[in-house]
Order: sequence, then structure tokens, then C-alpha cells
Amino acid sequence: MAGRRRRWPSHQRFVHVHGRARFAMNPLSRLAAIEWPLVVCEELMLGTAAFVLAVVPRAQDIGGRALRAFRPLWFALAAGVLVATPLAMLAQVAQMAGVSLSQALGFVPEAVASTNAGFLWACRIAVAIVVGVVAIVRSPAARTASRLVVLLIALLGLQALSSHAVDYSYVSVALYLVHEAAAGLWFGGLAGLVMALNTEPDAPWLGAAARRVSAIAAWMVLALALSGVALAYQTLGVNLARLVDTPYGRTLLAKSALFAAVLALGGYNRYRFVPASEEPAVRKSLARTVAAECVLLVAALAAASILANTAPPH
Repeated sequence: MAGRRRRWPSHQRFVHVHGRARFAMNPLSRLAAIEWPLVVCEELMLGTAAFVLAVVPRAQDIGGRALRAFRPLWFALAAGVLVATPLAMLAQVAQMAGVSLSQALGFVPEAVASTNAGFLWACRIAVAIVVGVVAIVRSPAARTASRLVVLLIALLGLQALSSHAVDYSYVSVALYLVHEAAAGLWFGGLAGLVMALNTEPDAPWLGAAARRVSAIAAWMVLALALSGVALAYQTLGVNLARLVDTPYGRTLLAKSALFAAVLALGGYNRYRFVPASEEPAVRKSLARTVAAECVLLVAALAAASILANTAPPH
């Protein structure tokens, strides 16, 4: 066993580690509860950093106040990632060994040395530490944002390698990464727009920013839909009964329903408020409805976290 890592098969309902215990994975597990805020922090940081790079003007006299507003947000999100990542690792080790969180501490070194899951979590912790350093160090907002985008894509890539997708192929892993990144760019772009609307409600560049975010969101929704259909086909096959007969299928339906609600609200914004976003009076309504989209996306990410910890039927 020395020198070789064993892969924890994420698709199996039962996990058996070193003959210590046998544990049935519950879709509403501790791991899903911990991963939900972790995913929210990661996705929000990725999307808001991309928003700064792609949408906010660079000149300090145009968009400078909005740029400064993102720094405390990134610091708070980095703190959330730094706290939640080791907790999620501990929860997964506890799941693998069938022990409590406190008892799982003793299994962590062996999990890191002997299993792919433990090794990937250790890598995620290392990258999370770098994210924290980048968020703390003072540098131009655009430079910080570009570094965060690279680091967050790396974190999502490591998460994809730990997902159900790895049980199918590396193409599936790539699709999973596209799915995650598209969700983050959509969610964070909307959140960034809300922050900008509240920080500089009368700024002349916000009308163009709203139109650009709307266009980016449309492309991200397309990427989400295509990658989601491909991943669903791999996990469910062509048997549509699995959508209602299995916990995985029902969770997927709940997640899809939440995303559909976001799409409906986003479509309303796109055709009702975005064309008139040059008018300051309209921007308050736009900020409120986009904030409602963000709340629905947080709920959808909760369903996604449960789905990631539910055994696929196929």
C-alpha cells in the first residue's frame, strides 16, 4: 500500500475505509451542509473578480468607488473559504471512516497520504491559503481580481476532480468544471452588478455595465444548460423514470426548478429594466430584482451541494 493512493469511489453509496466502519451516505449530510457555504464563497469570489475585470472601468475617477467596495467582500469570502475548506475535508474523512468529526482528525494524515480524496482536499486547502494571501495583500483591484480568477478556477478544477464526474471520464470532469465556472460567472456577475448599483447608483457607466452583465449571463446560462444536460445524461442515462424514482433525480429536479425561477426573473430584468438602465430611477428596481436572482441562486447552490453528495443511479 505504501507509495500508492487509493481512490474513494464517489459513486458508491457505501464507503469502507480500513475495515473500521461502514457508513451509508445521506444526501442531506454534514458534508453537503458545509460545502454549501464553501461553494457560495468560491462562486461569488470568482464571479465578482471576473466582473471587476470585464465590466468595471479601470480609471479611479470612473468606477473607483465600486472597485474599492469589492476588497472587503473578497476578504470576507476568502475567510469563508479558509474556514470551510478544512471543515469540509474533515467531514468527508469522517464520512469515509464512519466516525465523528472529532474522531476524524486522527484519520486525516492517512487519508491525505493514502487516498485521492484526501490528497485533493489537501491541495484545495493549500490553494485556499494562497487565495487568502491574495485577498489580504494590497494591490490594484484589477491585479487582485485577475489572480483570484486563476486561483478560483484552480479550486473549482480540484473540486471537479473530486466529484462524481471522475467516475466517468476526464471529459466529464471538464464538463463539470465548465458547469461550475459558468455558475460562478453568472452568480458573481449579478452580485457584482448589485454592488455597483448600490455603491454608485448615479454612475454613467452602469447602463453599459447592466447590458454587458446581461449578455455575459446569457452565455453562461447556455454553457450551464449544455454541460448540465451532458452530465445528467451520464448520471441518469436515458431512463427518465430515474428523475422521480431516485434521490439523485429528485434533487436534480429541485435544482433545475430553482434555476428555471432564476431564468424567469432574469428574463424579466433583461427585457424590462436593462434597456432602461441609463435612467437612475430604474436602477433601484433593477438592483432589487437582480438581488432576488442572487438569493434564488444561493438556494440553487444548496441543491447543487446536496446533489454533489448524492449517489447517481447510473
